[in-house]
Amino acid sequence: MKLSSKNIVLFIFALFACLSECASNKKLLKETKRGFRNVIKLTDSNFKSILKPARDSYVVVFLTATQEDIGCTLCQAMEPEYYTLAESWFKTHPDGLNDPKETGEKGLFFARADYSEAGNSQVFQHFKAAQVPLMYVFGPSDDPTGDINTFQQLNIPASTPAGDQRIEVLINSFVHHFGLKNYAIYKPVDYVSKAITASAFFLVVFLFKKFNNFVSKIVKSRILWAVISTAFIIIMCNGYMFNKIRNSPYAGNGKNGVEYFQGGMQNQFAIETQIVTFLYASLGLAVLFLVKLVPYLNQYYLKQQKQYNAATSSLLLTVILLAAVFFFSSALMFVFRIKYPGYPFKFLK
Repeated sequence: MKLSSKNIVLFIFALFACLSECASNKKLLKETKRGFRNVIKLTDSNFKSILKPARDSYVVVFLTATQEDIGCTLCQAMEPEYYTLAESWFKTHPDGLNDPKETGEKGLFFARADYSEAGNSQVFQHFKAAQVPLMYVFGPSDDPTGDINTFQQLNIPASTPAGDQRIEVLINSFVHHFGLKNYAIYKPVDYVSKAITASAFFLVVFLFKKFNNFVSKIVKSRILWAVISTAFIIIMCNGYMFNKIRNSPYAGNGKNGVEYFQGGMQNQFAIETQIVTFLYASLGLAVLFLVKLVPYLNQYYLKQQKQYNAATSSLLLTVILLAAVFFFSSALMFVFRIKYPGYPFKFLK
C-alpha cells in the first residue's frame, strides 16, 4: 500500500496533535503539583499558556476575591470548598485523568485566581470579571491555534448551604457534565486533632478521679448551673444558631466604614449577637444586683449597727444600678430601632 503525501501530512498532523495534548496534560499536572492543594495558581504571566487550547482535559477556573475590604462573603465561604473539590478529585485520580482505558487522556484540572493577590489583575481584565465569584470551564480542544476565550460559565449554587452540601452539588454537576467516574467528596483525617482530643479526654478523666470531692461540689453548685443556663439562653436567643446556619459574616463594610448591624429582622452580622448578648447580660446583672446586693449590704451594716452606712450604701448603689438599667435598656431599644426603623420606643437619642 502506497502512502500519498496527503496521507503522510495528515498522519504527522494527527501525531503532533496527540503529542500536544499529552504534553498539555503533563504540563497541567505539573502546574497542579506546584500549586496549593492541587489547584493551579493563575497569574498574569501564566494564565494564557495554561488555558490555551490543544488539551484533552477540562480545566475549571475559579475567579474569586477573598480580601476582607472587598467584602465578598460568598468568595470567602467557597475558598475552602473549592480546594476540597480539587483534593477530592486528585485523591482518586492522582494524574488528573478520568479513565485512561475508556476516555484516553481526558481528565479534569482546577485553577484559581484571587483578586486579592498581586500579579493577576490582567486575568480579571481579560475575562471582564465585573463581579465575583465566577466559575468557568475550558473544554477539550485539538486546535493549538484556538482562542482561550472559548469557555462556558458554570452556575455557582450560591443559595445552597455552605460546606459539604454545596460541595456535593458541585461534584454532582461536574460528574454529569464532564462524564466523570469515581468522584466523591474526600476530607483527610486530622490525626493531630484526634490525638489532642483523646489526650484531653484522658486528662479530664484523671482530674475527675484525683479531685473527686472538689469536682462534685462544682457539679452540684446551683449558682454555677444557673449562670451557665442563663448565659446559654441569652446567647441562643440572640441569634447564635442563626449565624451558624446562615454562615453570617462577622461584620459589614459600608460607605462609612465597618457596619455592626444589618437592617431587617431576617438578616444580621455575627457581631450583633455579641453586642446584644453583652447588653442583655449587663442588664440582667444590674437587675440581679439591685434585687440581691442592695438588701444584703443593708442587712450587713444594720447587723453592725451602722444605720448611716446602711442607708447611704443602699441609696448610692440603688441609684447606680437604676442608671445602669436605664442605660442598657436604652441601648437595646437603640439596636431595635436600627434593625426596624418603625420601632416606636426609645429612652435616649
